[in-house]
Amino acid sequence: MESVPCKYAPFTTQFFHFLTKLNTFGWLIMAFSILPNLGQAQSANEKKEEAKLFFANKRYETSLSLLQSTRALYREDKESKFLIALCYYQLNQLDEALEQLNRFSEEERSPYPELWLYYGRIYHARHQFDQASTYYKRYLRTIRPGHINRQMVIEDIRRCSNGISLQFQEALAIVENLGKSVNTANDEFAPILSPNYNDQPYFSSIRPGNIGVPRRDNGVADERFGNLPSDMYNCRITSGIWGEVQPMHYLLNGPNHEVLLGFNRDGSALYYYKGRNLQNGQIIVDTFKRVEERLVSSTPLPVPMDTYRGDNNPYFYNDTLLIFSSNRPGGYGGSDLYKCSYRRGRWTTPVNLGPDINTPYDETTPFLARDGHTLYYSSNDSKKSIGGLDVFKAFYVEETGRWTLPKNLGMPINSAADDDHFKISGDGFTAFFASARKDGEGLRDIYISYFQEFLEEMEWPANAFIPPPTTPGTQVPERKPLIDDPSFQPTNPVVTRPAQKTKVEDTGFGEDFPVNEVVKQPATPAPIPTPPVASTSAYAPIYFTQGEELTRHTTKREVLDLVAQQMGRQPSLVVILTAYPDEVSPSNLFNLTKELEIAGNYLSGQGVNNQNIYVRAIGMPKAERRGQCIEISFFDRLGQAIPDDLPVVGKQLEAVEPNFLTNSGLHYKVQVAAAKKSITTPFEQGVDYVMIERQMDFPYYRYTLGVATSYSEASSIRRQLVKKGFESAYVVPFVNGYRLDKKLARKHMAAYQDLRNYLQLR
Repeated sequence: MESVPCKYAPFTTQFFHFLTKLNTFGWLIMAFSILPNLGQAQSANEKKEEAKLFFANKRYETSLSLLQSTRALYREDKESKFLIALCYYQLNQLDEALEQLNRFSEEERSPYPELWLYYGRIYHARHQFDQASTYYKRYLRTIRPGHINRQMVIEDIRRCSNGISLQFQEALAIVENLGKSVNTANDEFAPILSPNYNDQPYFSSIRPGNIGVPRRDNGVADERFGNLPSDMYNCRITSGIWGEVQPMHYLLNGPNHEVLLGFNRDGSALYYYKGRNLQNGQIIVDTFKRVEERLVSSTPLPVPMDTYRGDNNPYFYNDTLLIFSSNRPGGYGGSDLYKCSYRRGRWTTPVNLGPDINTPYDETTPFLARDGHTLYYSSNDSKKSIGGLDVFKAFYVEETGRWTLPKNLGMPINSAADDDHFKISGDGFTAFFASARKDGEGLRDIYISYFQEFLEEMEWPANAFIPPPTTPGTQVPERKPLIDDPSFQPTNPVVTRPAQKTKVEDTGFGEDFPVNEVVKQPATPAPIPTPPVASTSAYAPIYFTQGEELTRHTTKREVLDLVAQQMGRQPSLVVILTAYPDEVSPSNLFNLTKELEIAGNYLSGQGVNNQNIYVRAIGMPKAERRGQCIEISFFDRLGQAIPDDLPVVGKQLEAVEPNFLTNSGLHYKVQVAAAKKSITTPFEQGVDYVMIERQMDFPYYRYTLGVATSYSEASSIRRQLVKKGFESAYVVPFVNGYRLDKKLARKHMAAYQDLRNYLQLR
């Protein structure tokens, strides 16, 4: 079970059909002209026919190897030369494909019309939308009005127009490929989030080493042209590198296709697809017990989905709501999104989400955020997408009973290829998705996106609750199993227990259903009685020389205890720990940040909320360095007054460091990266004020460059960085040294009018 392919995907099969019918008379003339060398020609023709067969079965690497093995093919045969270009394209080698097309167009008096189409596809894949549109239009002029590809190309021209409009939109997130340790030249798709760990995704993959034998799409075994079945895997990040890929337990992966679909709310059961092919099978529910407790047969999940009718890509929300895609009759065209609820002990009949969401195109891979109202999904609607399937976002408005106009998430989350299976992790900052973009490792890869702001839709509703972790007919386990523990053993359960209905809430789907609530956080403990508030001198900057043991200063308990006590009295306070090094280098700046984390962890142990601890190291220009020091300062996230005896950022440094722009009331910087490790690229751009920052409740280090006192100036810095290859760079505002999201920016707009430009308010 996987995402529905784009209706207007590249027409490899159509082109192969065209090649097989190409000018029979021309082949006869060529055959007679080379009779003296018939034996050799026959051998070349046999290789070409075999290469075409491999190409038609998507074995592009083998096809390319065969075509390049004979000079008569790659130098003299028109059909072979063009087929070589297509092989390069399918293998994601766009430079080689373009070079081959250029050579082909120069050498041939009458190149195939499809030449212009593939020029368009290459430029489209590179997001050079103007050039792509030009070639698409040229292709249209070469084909007849009733040609089978005409409508497809018109759709692609529309997508290029959408791309032109969206390419200058400020990026919502930074996107990274999980890398070669996770992704392969094969197919990785359908990422699923761990219910226990934000940095341990699961995914499915069709790759060598999977259990089973190669089969065709119809399930018939075929060692030569068949594909291995998909198996389920997980991975994790270690020392900033994604890897440690492990297949799921042997009792889950088997000789059929298995695709992980999701977990129940408390993580005690998983749902996965199992079938002879990726279209027709069963949805299975499984839990985790000892091997000897397992049943022999798998237990189908009793939900109103039928994969034989085209139902697929289910998303389970709080054990009580199911959203899935289907091309069942009665929809709006292509695949539509449907929903059904678990009420009074049974699932309701699936209902189409309606024309606000569904279109004549494909809508698939839904994800509902924690608020129960914000829906993410993928669609290839050419009126709105820039490639194949794009990720969209819509919000259900209870007052009107309608969805807002779906919004394209833009680049770099979306691309000219299919982008789907988008899911946001529990931290509200990161998301995983699958993409077939041409800069990847293979067919589809798993990607991660880092959002610059917390996604508010990932807050739990205020009136939610968590039901006991059990299933009907089973006993409540004494210990909640951790499914991410490699020692787990799966077994077959009954369907997940529904939430007990205590409060009915509209979740954005036009009907009531029980909502599961997150466990309430324990109340902040009452602060320990403290001595009188210390004077500002208690927070004086700590100067130190290179090579001193920094932790000896930053973890002075008497200072940090005062900080914790003050923050206990005013819980909205944020402590900002800033290091100003005397020597700016990637290792020095990163090591200082790590040292500040020690102080942050100490504060956390004293009861300070991690979201109120912010550490950073700033590399100042050489002319502005006055000595290596650490500054302790405060910010109030609710805008409340900060006691006079507490310093704000730069207050105690202004006498000796009056030119610290990074300490001005309002300033802007440009974020270029987020990573879990030290990276050097930001230091190689020749831009001053490199800063590494980390909110202690966020696992990634953010790298920002430059400093500006106006949004227009910061935008100019961003444009320069985009030209240097940081396509995902975006502007971030800071007030009194603290990073603002858009919600905080609105609160400070009255005091700092330039924030209206940042918020694009006119």
